[in-house]
Amino acid sequence: MATLIGLAGDSGTGKTTLARLIARPLRATIISLDDYHRYGREERRRMGVSPLNPDVSDFEWVRRNLLDLKRGREIEKPVYDHRTGTAMARTELIRPARHIIVEGLLPYYTRKLARLYDFRIFVQPEMELQVEWKLKRDEKVRNYSEQFDLVERKGDFRKYVLPQKKLADAVISQFRSQVRKGSVGCRLTLGRAPEFSLPFRRGNYSVSVRRGKGLELSLDGNLSPPFGAARPVEVAALLIVKLLEGKRW
Repeated sequence: MATLIGLAGDSGTGKTTLARLIARPLRATIISLDDYHRYGREERRRMGVSPLNPDVSDFEWVRRNLLDLKRGREIEKPVYDHRTGTAMARTELIRPARHIIVEGLLPYYTRKLARLYDFRIFVQPEMELQVEWKLKRDEKVRNYSEQFDLVERKGDFRKYVLPQKKLADAVISQFRSQVRKGSVGCRLTLGRAPEFSLPFRRGNYSVSVRRGKGLELSLDGNLSPPFGAARPVEVAALLIVKLLEGKRW
């Protein structure tokens, strides 16, 4: 059986970047739930709905595909073209893998979907960072500039996306650095405290750890070995990989 790892969060929160950081050491396959949008960009504008609205997504197709991947079967999935805003522009074949990362707005929205995941992550950066990241991505990567209604998006986020946070095994929050100008810190909250120790060293960074039933780890500034990573979000991703592999530092 394949291990399914979920990554939930609003648009522009860094889900794709985090998915790639986790996928690399695991050699995991990444599935984007944007590909299962029923409607394209112009259709959604005419309908007056945002991508956060669950009516936009084909959850049954998602469930069937994830169930097949979990059982080691190849699937044929749709592909959403972000450059043109076209839904189900084509299909692609995805072969089975030991680890599958599923990133999107609503990966845990239904009970049937939520039960399929072996590890669930929720991503929620500071709002100011999210707006900045989303605008830059839409203009540079997705070839369009949208003056989206923050009030409307916030309503959809609270109604549809945020409730998934309570299902998460890990929450990742990024924030503007307090110790290094222009940098971004990262807070990792785990529902279950890991068994391995955290070997931090002195350097141009700050670390705070709170333990209880779970663990809250705040990383800020440039980190040094033994992590082999400089950015706090990279360290958070490595910690999650260690958890998934059941290994110690």
